[in-house]
Amino acid sequence: KTSPLPPSCFLDGSEPYLAREVLDRLVAEAFPGGEGQDLNLDRFAVESRAAAGDEDVGVGTADPVGAAFGAAQTLPFIGPRRLVVLDGIERRATDGWKRLAAFLTDVPPTSAVILIWRRDPNKKEGARAKSARESIGKAAAVWVTCEAPSGPELVSWIRRRAEEKGIRLAPEAASRLAAANPEGALGMFERELERLSTWAGDAPIGAEDVEMGGAGRRYTPFQFAESAVRGAPARC
Repeated sequence: KTSPLPPSCFLDGSEPYLAREVLDRLVAEAFPGGEGQDLNLDRFAVESRAAAGDEDVGVGTADPVGAAFGAAQTLPFIGPRRLVVLDGIERRATDGWKRLAAFLTDVPPTSAVILIWRRDPNKKEGARAKSARESIGKAAAVWVTCEAPSGPELVSWIRRRAEEKGIRLAPEAASRLAAANPEGALGMFERELERLSTWAGDAPIGAEDVEMGGAGRRYTPFQFAESAVRGAPARC
C-alpha cells in the first residue's frame, strides 16, 4: 500500500545533502520497497532559464516545467499515486515562479508534486527571488527548509547520523567533530564519520580520534599485522 503524501511539497534551502535526504525519504514513503517506482516516479530538472521555456510554460516536452505539469496530470500506472519531482526551479523567471505557485494549489488527487529550490549560500538573495520563493512555499501543502544545522543541532545531527550508519561514537567525539568545522557541509561530516570509523575499527570513535584525524597512531609490528587481518588498524 502506498503511504499518504501531501499533494505538494516545497524543498528550499542551501544544504543539498538535507534536500536529498528529505527527497529520498518522501520517495521511500511513496513507494514502499520500491514497488511501482519505475512506473510512477517522474524526475525533471530546470537547467537554465532558456531551457525552462519562460515564454511557453507547459507546452512541449522540451520544457521541463511543462513536462512536469503534464506528468502530474497523467494517471498513475498500476498504483494509487504518481510522484513528480521538479528540481532547480530557482532558475525560473518571475513569470515561471508565479505559474509554479498557482500549479501547486491545483495538483490532481492522483499525483503528488515535489519542487526543489536550491539557494546559493555564497550569494545574496534578491528581493524578487525571495518574494517568489516565499510565494511558492506558501502555496505548497508542505514547505521544508533545508538549512545546515549549527551548534547543538549540528552535534545532534552527527550523533543521529552515526547511529543510523551503525557507527559507534563516544559522547565527546560529535562535539569535537562539529567544533573542528562548524560551517562544514553535512556531506563532509558523513565522509569524515566513515573515515574515522575505518581507523577506529571495532572500538568507538573517541574525541582523540577526531583531534588526530584518524592518523598518526603508533603500532607494534604484531598489532599492525593483527589489524591487517581484521581489516582495520588496531589500537595501541
